[in-house]
Amino acid sequence: MRINRGDGILKFMVIAFPLVFLGNMVEYFSVTKDNLKKIDGKVSDVILKTYKCSKGFRGKYSGAGICEKTIIKLENVKGSFHVSDYSDRGAYIEGIQKGDEVSVYIRKWYQYILTFGTGKDIYGLEKDGISYYDIDRWKRSNMAFMIIFGILTLFFGALYILQRVTINELLKGKRV
Repeated sequence: MRINRGDGILKFMVIAFPLVFLGNMVEYFSVTKDNLKKIDGKVSDVILKTYKCSKGFRGKYSGAGICEKTIIKLENVKGSFHVSDYSDRGAYIEGIQKGDEVSVYIRKWYQYILTFGTGKDIYGLEKDGISYYDIDRWKRSNMAFMIIFGILTLFFGALYILQRVTINELLKGKRV
């Protein structure tokens, strides 16, 4: 008789959660502004948006579900760069206008696998040596993810071990 352990989702969590934890840990402790890709250029367009956030587990705590987004396009650079977050958390970047010379810092291609996010997320934004958006914001996000996924890793790791021990004990009982 074969026992269906039903631990496929649990195995996924035991593998995925530590990887997310480690990716955020590497980014938190190792990635600095000097490790990011710096793109200099003249701003061709700045779009500041305020919109209703999609429903999420934090939706009811996020300023009545209002989000903000800044989109910056540079001349001679394909695509646009952006930052978005819940309202009043720094995603609405004022002071950057069309024609300004700026430096945008984004992740390099091999850093994408470390954490959630896309390749065109702004990690830093400077104009005339003044920082308008700093990497420290991402570091705080990395720390939050490290805490959340560290706790989830411990919880589901313990649950997985408990399940394995319980199933092994049941199998020993059937063999006797």
